[in-house]
Amino acid sequence: MGSKPRLSRYIVLLLLLLGLVAGPVALAGEGDLVQEVKTYLRLFYVDPVPEAALQANTVDQVMEALKDPYTDYLPPEDYQHFMETVSGRYSGVGMSLEQKEAGVVVVTVLPDSPAQKAGLAGGDLIVGVNGEDVQGKTVEQVSALIRGEAGTKVRIAFVRDGQRFEVEVTRAVIHLPSTSWEVLEGDIGYLKLNDFYEEAPQQVEQALEELKSEGVKGLVLDLRDNPGGLLQSAVTVGGYFIPDVPIVRVVSRQGEEEVMRTPKYEPLGLPVVVLVNRGTASAAEILAGAIQDYSFAPLVGTRTFGKGTVQSLIELSNGGVLKLTTARYLTPLGRAVNGHGLEPDLLVQDPERQLDAAREFVARERPHLIQVVPGRGEVRVDGREVAVSPSPFIAGGRTYVPLDFFAATLGAKVEWQAGAQKAVLRYGPLSVELVAGEPGIRVGDRVGQTDAGIILQGAQVFVPLRAVSEAFGATVEWNAASQTAEIRP
Repeated sequence: MGSKPRLSRYIVLLLLLLGLVAGPVALAGEGDLVQEVKTYLRLFYVDPVPEAALQANTVDQVMEALKDPYTDYLPPEDYQHFMETVSGRYSGVGMSLEQKEAGVVVVTVLPDSPAQKAGLAGGDLIVGVNGEDVQGKTVEQVSALIRGEAGTKVRIAFVRDGQRFEVEVTRAVIHLPSTSWEVLEGDIGYLKLNDFYEEAPQQVEQALEELKSEGVKGLVLDLRDNPGGLLQSAVTVGGYFIPDVPIVRVVSRQGEEEVMRTPKYEPLGLPVVVLVNRGTASAAEILAGAIQDYSFAPLVGTRTFGKGTVQSLIELSNGGVLKLTTARYLTPLGRAVNGHGLEPDLLVQDPERQLDAAREFVARERPHLIQVVPGRGEVRVDGREVAVSPSPFIAGGRTYVPLDFFAATLGAKVEWQAGAQKAVLRYGPLSVELVAGEPGIRVGDRVGQTDAGIILQGAQVFVPLRAVSEAFGATVEWNAASQTAEIRP
């Protein structure tokens, strides 16, 4: 086996997954494999390759010298399991395992799975597989023993409440659901997105259709503990929330930038709150970051994980795969996520309070349509005329409204800080700031661009209607026929 790169076998899947850890590499032809891995590192690795990695004698030593938790070598058998996971289906018994001090323990059992039908449950300690003692084995080793072709049988011994049991389980093709959903109190939809694997977009579409058919008034999108998945799945799912806009900027090691756009789907038409936490990573951060950049919905919870790199899969001549970091990504506004994560708009540390906080915010009463007719100084909220003084007006092709407009129509809290010449508006967890004489609009800790700033007329403060409304997540349209600005919160 030579070290010449076989570019025709370069698989550009662009994965954004938390890294899998391969076991010790002990292959015939190890030297050739090491040279092949080094060649791909020189060609595609996102950063300059450390000299220690280029001088290493084994693949394990190369990986250790890189100090990149997301670059990894997958032997052929691990690669097969990896791709099964990404596809959202595999042959097995339908339970997830976790390594604990006592050994390998069942975390969850999928409904209607072979494991559930056999009586296995969360908390069971796995002690044997097909008569083999597995105490002291890793979770990867135990999983490999339990998995097998659909229709075959496996005997699993486990301990529960100090008693030992053994059951025979018939393996089947297991479908890993990417989503679950329900209707919460107050007719608020709840959509839990577990990952961004192949079937996630289709499942999200189905969930949203069913929730809307139930007549929900708002949506909580739960991205907590979502480790990521496929980049393209994140882009496609983004189309259901922020259609037809740039969602991510992928930057190569040469500094070349590719901007990916979401599909042009129908707008969701519902107020949304997004839940995030330390387990929100990678592709989940791409969606959350873009939603935050566009002020489509507030993020509620805690800071996210901070994985902002892209991995590509390169097939090797021995049938294994090199999972290699080949790019970094930025949010649409150019924010770097890697190592930093995303700060929520509303910090809620207590996990037990996060869902309630999100539901309470999205359930708030809000108008459906605000109409502003600058030429006549009229403002209507859901058809009801509202007194706003002084009157809105148009300047430079932009509609301006008095600062108090957002208090009268949305119930926002507004403040004019005369010393700093700053307007501060707060709506739920969102905070918007504009400074007289300065370009840009600050939303939370982010600064966006706007060519319309504050206008001062004596003691009166006017702010740009579109810029502030969109910062609060509203859509704004101009009806040329009636000369009316229409805002839909």
